[in-house]
Amino acid sequence: MFGCMGDTCTVQRSATIGAAPDRVFAHIVDFHNWGAWSPWDEMDPEMEKKFSGPDSGPGAKYSWSGNRKVGQGRMEIKDATEPSSVHIALEFIKPFKARNRTEFSLEPTSDGTNVTWAMTGKKTFMTRILGIFKSMDSMVGPDFEKGLATLKAVVESEAALVGGPADQNRSAALRMLRNLATATSGESMPSPQSGASTSRLAGSTRRTVSTRVAISSSGSMRELAI
Repeated sequence: MFGCMGDTCTVQRSATIGAAPDRVFAHIVDFHNWGAWSPWDEMDPEMEKKFSGPDSGPGAKYSWSGNRKVGQGRMEIKDATEPSSVHIALEFIKPFKARNRTEFSLEPTSDGTNVTWAMTGKKTFMTRILGIFKSMDSMVGPDFEKGLATLKAVVESEAALVGGPADQNRSAALRMLRNLATATSGESMPSPQSGASTSRLAGSTRRTVSTRVAISSSGSMRELAI
């Protein structure tokens, strides 16, 4: 979608991602996560990046400087409402100067989340010149489409791991460890935070029993050592 009202133009693209809004939101509200899906990172893998302010949310800043395809610029998150919207102030420095407002809107649907990426800005002398040869929508729109497609792949791959075989076996392993520790020590144990736990034996002779379960990437338990 592309539209202009007077001197202001908007480029907008949407995509449906098969995951809950909060999972999509996490990849947008933190600039550190953009490297996994941003279309411009692929254009220049060597571009210089700088982060400042909070790790995520309002006040988080990101600046970049790269080849002629990505140019130079900076972004700052101005507002974020979890998990429905992120507003970003975008400033291009090279190859031309421009200030734009970028907004991500996330709407839950029966299929997951509808994500809309929109950029609004005023026409500048340079954009008017560029517009003679190619519209802003045809220049930026394909990048938005590619970015949303990659974001979809990243988030859906991540979501598929939750509740899958690996996740289920990990939970079963932790339950087994807790039961083993309780049976050995005669006292309840707090939930372990990883695949290893220790418990003390009751009585005058106390020793530590260490239990480790290794879970393969496919989700199967391949080692049990006591």
